[in-house]
Amino acid sequence: MISEDYPNIQFITVNGNKPQAGNVTNVTFKGEAMGFFFGGMTAAHMSKKTKKIGILATYDWQSEVDGFIKGAKYQDEHVQVLAEFVENWDDADKAVELYQKKKKQGVDVVYPAGDGYNIPVIEQIKADNLSAIGYVTDQSNLGSHTVLTSTVQHVDKAYSIIAKKFNEGKLNEQDEYSFDF
Repeated sequence: MISEDYPNIQFITVNGNKPQAGNVTNVTFKGEAMGFFFGGMTAAHMSKKTKKIGILATYDWQSEVDGFIKGAKYQDEHVQVLAEFVENWDDADKAVELYQKKKKQGVDVVYPAGDGYNIPVIEQIKADNLSAIGYVTDQSNLGSHTVLTSTVQHVDKAYSIIAKKFNEGKLNEQDEYSFDF
């Protein structure tokens, strides 16, 4: 690990694993809570036509997937949540292909939960006059009638909090800081 080569440097990771070295701090965002909120909101307000919503995640272990499904079912037990997994953070072609599959299955709204492919998927959703939930940043600029809302992770604010803790000598070794969305 690079942290072992530089023991006097404090490293910060975002959405990584629990730190294994004293000079590494991990910042995470509560993906399940984020998914729950947006899954519920999508089911309650945006799946009126078909009662089908989709999520295109990168991997099945992403906590926002489970949260999205639980939130949708909490709001409407009859909603169908159709999930697909790209299995690669950067494979936009596969993500768009999986979106096309969801479209053929009749989804009204798709949540492309992968920041390496969400923009091309949203652009295709816009071309098809369907709706999307943006991922990680505010993506309303991709289409105000397409992007209904976005799951925003304020990494900049998290870094500011971590930097302040570091400067005050309050950053715990091998710690993990978790933030809501």
